[in-house]
Amino acid sequence: MQKKVKKLIILGMAALMACSVMGCGKGSGSGDEIVLGYIGPLTGESALWGKVESDTLKMLVEETNDNGGILGKQIDLKIYDNRGDAVETTNAARKALQSDNVVAFIGPDSSSCAIALSEVCEEYKVPHITTTGTNYKVTQHEEDGSVRPYAFRICLSDPQLGDIMGGVCI
Repeated sequence: MQKKVKKLIILGMAALMACSVMGCGKGSGSGDEIVLGYIGPLTGESALWGKVESDTLKMLVEETNDNGGILGKQIDLKIYDNRGDAVETTNAARKALQSDNVVAFIGPDSSSCAIALSEVCEEYKVPHITTTGTNYKVTQHEEDGSVRPYAFRICLSDPQLGDIMGGVCI
């Protein structure tokens, strides 16, 4: 089971990086690396989950770089603490985009923070993939239900989970 999760995360990272490098035209400036950002709770009540995610990403990035990187480029992972807060998520994302040349994000792990990141990513046209943000608003606009083009998720959405759980209970 751990191998499947690991492969899923690597696949998600590869897709985001490929989209960022090829589609967005942004980069770190050096041309030798792809700068990814992780935003998650490293302090506060949810710090345990952020530590697990960030440590996993560090290991995956190290392994990927040891195997030649992606598209011949090394990955530079920048890690940002959002303290489990939507405002902190927005601040971290803007810093990452404006100062650190991040081209894609992984995280955060909560719906409220992932929604905040979705809005920033849409503004800057930068992709992100949330790990466990289940609220439909992470990937859809609330007003009209249209898809957020830069927001992705690894998990099912709340409506999908409700359908599955409803089917099990019947």
